[in-house]
Amino acid sequence: MRGDLSIIPLVFVVALLCGVLIAEPSFAAKGSATGHVLCTVAGWFTGNVGKGLAMVAVFSLGVAALLGKITWGAATVVGAGIAVVFGGDAILLQAGLINCKAIFN
Repeated sequence: MRGDLSIIPLVFVVALLCGVLIAEPSFAAKGSATGHVLCTVAGWFTGNVGKGLAMVAVFSLGVAALLGKITWGAATVVGAGIAVVFGGDAILLQAGLINCKAIFN
């Protein structure tokens, strides 16, 4: 019989957290080309294009939920995901990680 494999997800989570906490968060944001591309893509998602897509998604989910095609729980999860995407810049700024506007503007 093989050993207990239930510890593997715990080891993975611990390794992931260590990598995130040890890594220098500003490597991709010190004016490098990669940081500029990532901040540009983030700007697309939080700009007018992202707001339009989010409006269509919320409208579609609301109609689907009212017609019973999707559960209210799933619609709530998608709404929370949209809130995280649009609040991501404020979350990263509060965490002191990346401020795209200060670096590239």
